[in-house]
Amino acid sequence: MTTWISARKKAILAIIAVLALTGIVFIAYSIIHSKENPDVTAAFIEEHMTNDNGTIATYLKPALSPGNITD
Repeated sequence: MTTWISARKKAILAIIAVLALTGIVFIAYSIIHSKENPDVTAAFIEEHMTNDNGTIATYLKPALSPGNITD
């Protein structure tokens, strides 16, 4: 005896498959577009991590916050 999937079940499975595929595409699109823009990184380095003569500053220290200040 063979069992056939009814038309209603096929429609429901098709809808679920389309929704799953749409979700995967949306998540992939979100991940790709949430990557930090290299121009933003370059601007940060130019503004905060360069010496007066234009060379990269390598002596930066962590910013002090109330939790890590030692007296």
